[in-house]
Amino acid sequence: EKATFALRMAGGTQFDVGHGRRYAPVTVEASYNTPPSAATDPQVNGKPCEATARLVGSAPSLHAKVTDADPVPGFQIRYAVTDVADPAKRHEGVSTYSDGRYSVPAGFVEHGHTYEWTAQGEDGYDRGPASSPCRFTTDLAAPVTAPVVTSADFPQTGAGFPGTITFDA
Repeated sequence: EKATFALRMAGGTQFDVGHGRRYAPVTVEASYNTPPSAATDPQVNGKPCEATARLVGSAPSLHAKVTDADPVPGFQIRYAVTDVADPAKRHEGVSTYSDGRYSVPAGFVEHGHTYEWTAQGEDGYDRGPASSPCRFTTDLAAPVTAPVVTSADFPQTGAGFPGTITFDA
């Protein structure tokens, strides 16, 4: 394909020699952008997302893979985290790291809540499709009583003995 460009003077000045007949050098620039890919392979604390919410004991690290055919400065992955019980409680943050990891702020998550998150690549011009939603549930409280550990197989000390241990709270 080709483009044709024309230079012209306004009709009223066309024959006025005071306006000259020279043009400064003319340049034409073109640019293009390919949107980032859809975010794939969502993970919570390095483990793949599953059909059920993953249980976490602290504010988790989230990860998704996003590529951009023509990466430009400013490429990042945006993470949106929402409390499932209270959708108005939402947090967005970005990862500018090459591995795409993002740590949810500890002050955002609450004990016993389930959160849903998505990731989406953006390059300063376009946003790619968001990932499929992924969920995690927080368990931030220690047990009230320490577990009782029992074993009929381990009255002896040392390593390398087979047997069964029971943990009961």
